[in-house]
Order: sequence, then structure tokens, then C-alpha cells
Amino acid sequence: MSKNMTLGEHVSELKRRVMRILIVVLGITTFVFFFSLQRIQINETQKILLPIPNPFNNIASLVIHKVVDDVAPEFVQLIVTAPGQAILSELLIAVFCGLIFGMPVIAYELGSFVSPGLYANERSTIIKLITPITLLFIAGCTFSYYLVIPFAVNFLYTYAQELGALAFITVPELISFVIMFLMGFGLSFQLPVIMWLLTFLELVKPSFWKENLRIAIVVIVIFGAIITPDGSGITMWLVAFPMLGLYIVGFLYIQRTVKSKKNNKNNINEKKVK
Repeated sequence: MSKNMTLGEHVSELKRRVMRILIVVLGITTFVFFFSLQRIQINETQKILLPIPNPFNNIASLVIHKVVDDVAPEFVQLIVTAPGQAILSELLIAVFCGLIFGMPVIAYELGSFVSPGLYANERSTIIKLITPITLLFIAGCTFSYYLVIPFAVNFLYTYAQELGALAFITVPELISFVIMFLMGFGLSFQLPVIMWLLTFLELVKPSFWKENLRIAIVVIVIFGAIITPDGSGITMWLVAFPMLGLYIVGFLYIQRTVKSKKNNKNNINEKKVK
């Protein structure tokens, strides 16, 4: 995007970039949905994984098997209650994989679209934020998948076990539950970046985060209640507590950054006086 382009040219440029994003996301989605990974023997000691067309035992179904093994308690049975539930669940997994693995292209295309309209220091700041945003998203998903989701599923289904009830979960319910948690934690772990960016752009003062801590706690708890896919109230706190920790980390980092910036300015002023 260029500052000298007309509105129509901006719209055309945006359409082209969105189309590239769609092609990549749909390409990955199609691959995950229609292909399977099979080990092929190439010699007596080595095997390699090769994609083989197989829409029934596809990569999405392998992902679902992995999710069931990792997060579902042994006493919970996976079921389908309608003809289309299995295929729709695999399609949901395929689309999710398309979005996740297509994220570098999405970030590149959107960044390339807006970067010409930014100042040099703003472009530099956005580029520097890509790494922490990516790492925090991965950290949030990892924390959620290996710690929070298994605990939440086991905790909630233990009540059914104690009642002597048969414990079942449909494929769409399990996949939706897992994806909601992954996305929720991946986004919630961006809190320190959002705090720093708002402070960097001088939309808020560094002291704002300390002065509004009580309000932040309320907002975080509400956010946790919104993104958790059950109404127990327990999983809400599994989101809220890590976010409160991230809020404190973000505040401390902002304070450190501001202090460092002040020291640099003072050193520059002292050199000018000399």
C-alpha cells in the first residue's frame, strides 16, 4: 500500500492480498482434509513420512486421535450422534490447521499492506513485535493443551463418574472445547504485548496499568468467563490467573522500558550540556 495510491487502488491491493491469504489457508486446509501421512520403507533401516491421498484416514483424523489420547480421560467415550458430526469435526480441524500454519503468510500480507503507510520507527516496532507475539501465542497454546485442557476435562467429567453416570462426549464438542481453549489462551497471552504497544503509542501513560489494576482484574475475569466453553466457573479462573500474571509481567516490563528510556535521555542531555 502506498500513500499516493487512490482509494480504488487500495481496495484492489487489499483484495489481491486477501486472495493470496485465502489460497494459502484453503491449500493447507485441503491438504489436511484429503491427505494422510504414511511411513514408507525406503531401505532396510529407514522410513520416511509421505502424504498419501486418503480422505477417510486423513491428517485431521490423526489430529483428533492425538487430542483424544492427550486430553480425554480413559473413562470418557468418544461418540457421534449425527451422520455429519465426524466429517464436520475433521473439517474444523483442517480449517484450524490452515489458519495456524498459514499465519506467517497472513502476517506478511497484512504487514506488507499497511507498512508503506507507517513511519520508519513504527515499521521497525511492528517487525520487532512479530517474534514475541508468535512466541506468546505458542506458549499460550502449549500451556493450555498440556496443562489446562486435560485438567479441565478430567475435573468436569469426574462429577459424572462419581454419580455413576456413563461419560460420553461427541467429537464436535471435544474439538470445539479444545480449539476454544487454544485460541483463548493464545490470544490472552498477548496481553503484555498489547499493554506495551498502547504505552509505546502513548495512548496510555505507564502509570495507567498500576492505577487501574482493580479494573483490570474485573475485565480479565469477565474475559475468562467469555472465552471458556463451559459454564462451570472453574475453567474461567484457569484463564484469569495466568492473565493476571501476564498483566504483572507486562507492567514490570513497561516500567523497566520507561526507566531505561529516561536514563538514555538524561545521558544524551548531559552530553549536549558538556
